Amino acid sequence: YAPRADYWAAILWHDLMGTTVLDAGTVPQKDAFVFAQCTKGRTDAVTLLADNPGDTPLKLELPAGEAYRLTAATTDSETVMLNGKPLAISADGDLPAIKGKRSHAGGLAVAPKTILFYVIPADNAACRLAN
Repeated sequence: YAPRADYWAAILWHDLMGTTVLDAGTVPQKDAFVFAQCTKGRTDAVTLLADNPGDTPLKLELPAGEAYRLTAATTDSETVMLNGKPLAISADGDLPAIKGKRSHAGGLAVAPKTILFYVIPADNAACRLAN
């Protein structure tokens, strides 16, 4: 009963994505998806979710932020990596600490078969009103 990528994506969605949906802009690749929402519980940040199920890297220009990259060999793989480290539930059933990785401003490639949650510090009026 090892969790797969969709389980870990749901955990990150729950922890990072607030209820206020924002315009994510134009997606530069037809087989990729990008969503933007106010960061859950914060008035000073926006979280982007980039899902690249395709076979080519998705290239995004982003400001500095905090990246949470979920990768797996296949969508049904029992080994899922967060920023290059395997995720696993402990023998006691506890979730691991889920931490992002600082990322500098500039071009960011979302590899094929990768889900990226990206928290950006932002002064967004919709997020101030939502929380």
